Amino acid sequence: MKKATQKTSSCVAFTDTQQLIGDAAKNQGNSNICNTVFSVLRLVGRKFEVLKSDHNIDYYPFGIKNCVPACFNYSHRRAINDATVMTGLSVQRIISRSTLAGVAFGFQNTFSKERNVLAFDIDGGTCNVSILTIENNGHCKIKSTAGFMRTQSERSCILSTYLKALINIESLLGDIDFKSEITRARFEELCEDLFCDTLKPVINALHDVNMHKSQIHEIVLVGGSTDIPRIQKESDVFFYGKKRNKSINPNQAVVNGAAIETAENIKKVLLAPSGTMIPIIKRNTAIPATQTHTLRIGFNNQTNVRIKIYVGEHETVSNNYLLEELELSDILRVSRDEREVKVDFSMDNTGKGKLCVSVVDIISRKRKQIIINDDKNNLSKETKAIIQIKSMADD
Repeated sequence: MKKATQKTSSCVAFTDTQQLIGDAAKNQGNSNICNTVFSVLRLVGRKFEVLKSDHNIDYYPFGIKNCVPACFNYSHRRAINDATVMTGLSVQRIISRSTLAGVAFGFQNTFSKERNVLAFDIDGGTCNVSILTIENNGHCKIKSTAGFMRTQSERSCILSTYLKALINIESLLGDIDFKSEITRARFEELCEDLFCDTLKPVINALHDVNMHKSQIHEIVLVGGSTDIPRIQKESDVFFYGKKRNKSINPNQAVVNGAAIETAENIKKVLLAPSGTMIPIIKRNTAIPATQTHTLRIGFNNQTNVRIKIYVGEHETVSNNYLLEELELSDILRVSRDEREVKVDFSMDNTGKGKLCVSVVDIISRKRKQIIINDDKNNLSKETKAIIQIKSMADD
């Protein structure tokens, strides 16, 4: 009888006769390495030009073409939304793993007064943190999120339980197999810098909401990698020995949170969008959100004003993602000191990233508005082309 499992490995493989997913794909990976795709979470949504300059890309045995993760930016969300539309489904909401774990924790536990919960998720190539406030009525409010991509090894899971693990790579070079042994101590020594980095999103999440670590009432560790003793030790030391709450299953917390959110057992979850170059809707602002900003821009006697809308957190324009641009034309000629433009931003809470932006020239009262909507009608050009080609092939 085949043993059932509650987890599916994030692995896909292609052979001459079939497509494999999960453990079936992973188990044949060594003999079909070039056609076995794995660890794509840290690749999806990233710019191909950036990937080409990343030296780690050389270690992937499969080819990477123009291709969303713990910390989703606009391109990650768009890639996920596009892929979902291509399968005939729709995205209702995109929520980070750590946030879903916090939702599951809040649903399962009741408190007599408000509690600050830090959910720390390390699994599947991501490391992310969410700070939530759980009210006494069970409502969860997301205060902040932070995280980054990371690497992961199956041996780390074994070393979470045992002091030694066997490394076995079949056909490493032709018919030559590779076998070796690694101890937990050696593993921790090799990964010292990675273990230290796991606390960075914790520090960033606390900083974003101006909260001291002593204000955290509950600490929840979820994801397979949180079983690693060294990660547990780092958490214990950072939070002054405060005991971790183990009331939820670390391997099921994320899916439980997704199920709870889908069933709408929690009435209100407030999410946080990213900021822009001149911060209008800042990171960790609760949505729905409406913000107004008045700009003094331009030159003397100009007859048009162009506003570019970016998403990102970098101070330099080139490192952020251009969403859209607006242009007001045929406006009255005035001096630069008199020119004022009011920009209104409004973001909904559907999880699809719908952003309404309007620009008004205060003197001439000329107005223009756009809606940046990441739905099926606003897919990237590349994805539209793929859908078009697929439709032609189906016909």
